[in-house]
Amino acid sequence: PDTVAALAKQAGLGEDMKLVSGTELATMDDAAFDKAAEASTVFGRITPEQKERLVDSLKRQGHYVAMIGDGVNDVLSLKKADLGVAMESGSAAARGVAEIVLLKDTFGALVPAFFAGQSIVNGMRSIINLFLSRTLTVALIMVTSFILNIAAPFLPNNNALYASLTVGTPTVFLALWARPGKSGQPKLGEILRFAIPPAVLNVAIGTLIFAIAYFATVNNLATYNVTAEQMETMQEFVGFELGDVDTAKTQVAGYVARSALTTFVVLTGILLIVFSNPKWSFFAVASELTDDIKPTLLAGAMAIGFVIIMSLEFTRNFFEMVVLRPIDYVLIVIAVIVWTFLLRYVQKIKLLDRIISDA
Repeated sequence: PDTVAALAKQAGLGEDMKLVSGTELATMDDAAFDKAAEASTVFGRITPEQKERLVDSLKRQGHYVAMIGDGVNDVLSLKKADLGVAMESGSAAARGVAEIVLLKDTFGALVPAFFAGQSIVNGMRSIINLFLSRTLTVALIMVTSFILNIAAPFLPNNNALYASLTVGTPTVFLALWARPGKSGQPKLGEILRFAIPPAVLNVAIGTLIFAIAYFATVNNLATYNVTAEQMETMQEFVGFELGDVDTAKTQVAGYVARSALTTFVVLTGILLIVFSNPKWSFFAVASELTDDIKPTLLAGAMAIGFVIIMSLEFTRNFFEMVVLRPIDYVLIVIAVIVWTFLLRYVQKIKLLDRIISDA
């Protein structure tokens, strides 16, 4: 152990290393062994079985364990480790069980590989959070509409618009821009605590918006900016005669209500990009603060993209959306602001921590 410690000091490991030998490990019971595995820095003169036991002990205590080896006596611990790293000049058995083989026996590739791995994990965490939140939103809104026996809240093209602006396009860039840093494997409890609150708030507020827009339109269709040309375009989708006023009012009310709901969830989904990669402390309630402003700019770009889609008749009709009154958009923006503060409050008080534990 002293020889290994001397080499480790030359490598810059530090002066406060704790040494333990294989002979000492052999006399320890399981509790003492686990304590030594956790506290010690350098292990010398240990057997292949002790290496395997050290890997098992560290994994059992919640560590993500990497093992570097080159000989047959390292095979057991290489297989047990979360990440096995073998030397190119090592035995064929060691290379066969390792996930990484260091060409030319150089450790230089490990540092960029480590940071690349952290970037991938951090990027995947943001992507999973956004995808799960959107999926829960759509599923819960559909279930709620079925229970309340109201019209279908989404058409396929409405959902396509929602998905493309909140997860489809943003997640590509979030993956490219992901940075290395503290990561660790994403835990189910952590992901659910991020995704469930916005989905539940989307359902509660979104269903209310849908119901108000639907019944208000049925009662007073003329107050909405739905022109005869737009109704003719809708006829291709819904298959009703414009002369049938009652049917027309019901069908157009569905389009207006779905447009209002889709606008709301698109805006909240765009805001969720900021919550998942917060540049400012106001949004840093469920994710760690970042100094990268690109995700925030991306959210702004998605909002501009939504405005452009709604401004062009071709894209608006393709996504089966209609133009609402200015007052409707004002009310939807107010609902989004309420959603933002409610989400921030729920995440800040860690309401779900009492229900969901890390998995």
